[in-house]
Amino acid sequence: MGQGCATSTDVIEHLIIHEELFYREAKVITSLPYFTSQPDSLFASDESILGYSEITDQNKGRSPWYLEPKGRWSSKEIAMRHYQLLRQEMIRLVSQTDKDLRRYYTESGRGPTQYRDLHQLLLISVAHTKRHHQQILNLRQALPKSEVD
Repeated sequence: MGQGCATSTDVIEHLIIHEELFYREAKVITSLPYFTSQPDSLFASDESILGYSEITDQNKGRSPWYLEPKGRWSSKEIAMRHYQLLRQEMIRLVSQTDKDLRRYYTESGRGPTQYRDLHQLLLISVAHTKRHHQQILNLRQALPKSEVD
C-alpha cells in the first residue's frame, strides 16, 4: 500500500483484504493434518515479526495489485464495520481451535526467512494493523480538518 496518497478508507480496505487472506489461510490450513516440522532457522523470530508494526523503508512500498484497495465500501464507517466483523471471525476461529498453530506454516511473503507458522501469521496481522493505524493517524494529521475522512 503506498504511503503518500491513501485515504483512511483505502487503508481500512487494504487491511480488510489482508484479513480476508489471513482468515482463509488459517481456516484452510488448520483443516489439514499437521505439517512436517522444519528447522527453526527457516522461520523468523516472533520479535522480528512484531517489528513489522513500525513504518520503515522496507514496508513503505506499494502492495501487490491484489492487495490494493478497489473502493468496495461507500464510507469509512461501513468499511470499519466489515473489518471488525472479519477480525471477530478470526478471533473466533483461533479461540475455538484445539490445533497447535505452531505446527502449521506457509511460505513467508517477505523477509529473509522461508516460512511463517500460523501463530506468526496472527502476529503479522496484529503488527500490520498497528502499522496502518499509525498511517491513518499520520494521514489525519496531514489533512485540514475539513478534509479528514
